[in-house]
Amino acid sequence: MFFDSFADFIHMGGHAVFVWSCYGIVLVSLVVTYVFSVRGVDRSKKMLDGYYRRTARRDGENGENAFSNPNVSTSRSTEE
Repeated sequence: MFFDSFADFIHMGGHAVFVWSCYGIVLVSLVVTYVFSVRGVDRSKKMLDGYYRRTARRDGENGENAFSNPNVSTSRSTEE
């Protein structure tokens, strides 16, 4: 579709209300999705941080575990 002027482009051949409202809805949806995603990641990071702090505090009393020492194997070995 070719427009003679910028005003014709904005008017969209009489369909401006429908076209620009669709663009607006999509833009708002993208912004809302982004904001909720960022908040979800922040909330997950805080939850994991709290979990690791509680685990570290508990392990300080009870000893090491696989989370605090990645070289420790969690499988039991049977020595003969």
